Amino acid sequence: MAESGIKSYASAFMMLAAAALLMWLGDFFDNPPNIAHHQLLVAAPDARDARFEKAVILVLLQRKEGSFGFVVNRPAPGGDYFFGGPMERDKKIYALHSMDVRLKDTILIKGLDLGIVEGQEAVDRLMNERKKPEWYIVLKGYSGWGKRQLTSELDRGDWKVVAFSEKIVERTRPEKMWDAAMGQPEIKVKK
Repeated sequence: MAESGIKSYASAFMMLAAAALLMWLGDFFDNPPNIAHHQLLVAAPDARDARFEKAVILVLLQRKEGSFGFVVNRPAPGGDYFFGGPMERDKKIYALHSMDVRLKDTILIKGLDLGIVEGQEAVDRLMNERKKPEWYIVLKGYSGWGKRQLTSELDRGDWKVVAFSEKIVERTRPEKMWDAAMGQPEIKVKK
């Protein structure tokens, strides 16, 4: 009887932990705040960090606790994937894709009509679909900032913030994307 109670307790704990993770992920992708909400960060011409020289980053989340997004204009040699950013480049793989194809793994990014899948298995499933999404991009790694780090970089003028543009992200060649994004009107970010 005692062993059964321990197993029940462990099962309940695991279910609670899984529920908390799902709630966090849902909030992470479905309800991001309005600060740099689904906007593009465009590296300033004199960017201090060479890893982001002429980078265009799709911001998916910015909060006081930190920020998360993907560089969308850095194809890797060979063109099989893009460098999403310097964070966990050898460990994390994602695919952003249009919603004309939706997998069970796809998480909708509301307001953009885009989906995201995470992990090699999910990316492989997307790539092996008979009908491919009209638009997709495979990304290794991501761009992330710690608490108030992005706000600090914005204050220094390291980034220009512009509205998300399907034309720029999905229809502009990567080598032309920075110029196209720099030509967009700047959005003043609420802090």
